[in-house]
Order: sequence, then structure tokens, then C-alpha cells
Amino acid sequence: MGKIPPAFRRAAAQSPVSTLLKANTSALQEQIPSPISDLQPQKRTSQKKPIRKNGSATTNSTAKTSVPSIVFESSNLSDAKSLFNSLVSSTKNAPSDPSFYNSILQSFSSVSSLQDSILFLNHMIKKHPPFCPNRFTYHILLTQSCSLPDEESLSDVHRVLNLMTTSGFPPNQVSTDVAVRTLCGCGREEHAIELVKELSSKNSPPDTYTYNFLGGNAVIGVLSEEGYKPDCYVYNTIMKGYCMLNQSGDVLGVYKKMLDEGVEPDRYTYNTLIFGLSKSGRLREAKKFLGVMTEKGYIPDAVTYTSLMNGMCREGDALGALALFG
Repeated sequence: MGKIPPAFRRAAAQSPVSTLLKANTSALQEQIPSPISDLQPQKRTSQKKPIRKNGSATTNSTAKTSVPSIVFESSNLSDAKSLFNSLVSSTKNAPSDPSFYNSILQSFSSVSSLQDSILFLNHMIKKHPPFCPNRFTYHILLTQSCSLPDEESLSDVHRVLNLMTTSGFPPNQVSTDVAVRTLCGCGREEHAIELVKELSSKNSPPDTYTYNFLGGNAVIGVLSEEGYKPDCYVYNTIMKGYCMLNQSGDVLGVYKKMLDEGVEPDRYTYNTLIFGLSKSGRLREAKKFLGVMTEKGYIPDAVTYTSLMNGMCREGDALGALALFG
């Protein structure tokens, strides 16, 4: 992968995340915490029949219809079409909420090619006219187009962006953010930067959150290019910056990158994860990292428990916070 453009180096250097690298080390390390969901893309398999699962794919009023959701384990487009036809023809009062059909498309896109996903979406619209795709429908395809790590161009991404525009959903800041994060997650940082420049010129510039995310990735990339392998302290500092911006998802992204690069987390890493997740209300994940921290041989300290207690109290669980003392 080539070098990060000088202009973006300057943007990264001015990012709220990167400025934290210059902060006092002792002050930063003591207050940090936040976790990371496993965002690994699903493995693609083939030659297995799609499976129906009982229960609704939605959590709103459409759940009352008891329409079975579908989990695809085969990339066969014909099988997918047949199963969808069977579903909508055998179900009375099939839900019109796009979220139900989006869940079906998302399941198929996890095992299929982008071309087949687009064809399947067209089939769903034609076979069941009450289904009206929304922006999230096309973001499913956008995510799929960005998720292939070995692509040498943005041709698939452009294809989906053009499809969005012709379908009445031109890319917006959310679309840009979805594409950038997915591209970076697959190691395609240069394509992410290229796409940002392109969309910015088309009146769809990234927002602050996307720029901060890119800034954190650029800082790590610049250090690596200069022959310095970012250590645990650098990753901890960037995670701390995202915590200050209340971007716990990005904290988890940095943690995942840290593991991918073979950098061993320390006590401050886990405290940062727990702090960031607790602060943003993701207490279940925060408690998960409490367990991971202990398994790794790091004894939780006052910073750890204070972060959890503050998060639990913000959620109205004062008794749960007190139980931490027990």
C-alpha cells in the first residue's frame, strides 16, 4: 500500500485524537477504558440450503405478524429467490416495514457476491411491491461493496453509490461514514481517503466523527511508514481520545487493530475500554472486558470499578453499582 498523502497527514496531525499523543503520559494512562465487538465479516459458504428460523426479524409492531426470518447459508441466487417467493406467498399480512426485508437482504449479502445481492434486491422489489427500500437497504449493499480486502479499485463501491443515486437515495454523510469505516476495517485506508476526497467534491463531505476516525488510522499509518511500530501507549492514547469524543465504537476499532498488529494490551488498555463503554451506556460490553482483563492477569483497580459504577449509576442501576463491592 502506498504512502498516505501529505495533505491528509496534516489533517491527521490536527485531529483531536492525534493531539493527545503530545499529552502528559501519566495523566493520560490513569483514566482510560472502552470495548470492541467482534466485527469480523461472516465467512462465505456455499452449497447449503437456506434455513428458515421462527420469529420475526423486527422488534417493532411487525413482530406481531410472526413471519419467519431467513438465514442464508448458500450463495445460490435461485434458491434464495425460491425461498423468498415461498415466504411472501405463504404468509398472510406480510409486513411492509423495510427493516424485515432488509434483514433478509443482509443475510443473503453475507454469503453472496455483490452482483447476486443486487439481483436479489431487484427480485424482492418485483415480487413483493409493498416492500419499499430505504437508505439502510442500500447501505447493506454499500457495506458489502467495501468489505472485500483484495479489491484494487473502488469500482464496486461506485456501482452501489450510483445505484443509490438513481434509486432516490444519493450518498449522504452517513453513507460516507459507512463506506470509510468498512474500507478501513478491511485494510483499504487509501481507498477510504480517495473516496472521502471524491464524495467531498460531490457535496457529501464526511462529518467530524468520520474525520476523527480517519485521523486515528492515519496517525498509526504515518508512524508505521516512518519505521516506528506503534506501541501499546500510542494505541492507548488514541483510544483515550475517542473516549473523550464519546465514540466508543471507534475505541473498539482501535483495540481490534491493536490486536491485529500483534500489540499486547495492558492494564490501561482494558481500563480505557471499560471507561469508554461504560460512559456510552454499553455496560454489557464493559463487563465483558472486565472478565477479559482478569483472564489476562490484570487485577481490576479503583479506576476500573469507578468507571463501571459511574456507568451503572447513569443507567439508574445504583444497586448494581453497590454490588460491585460485594
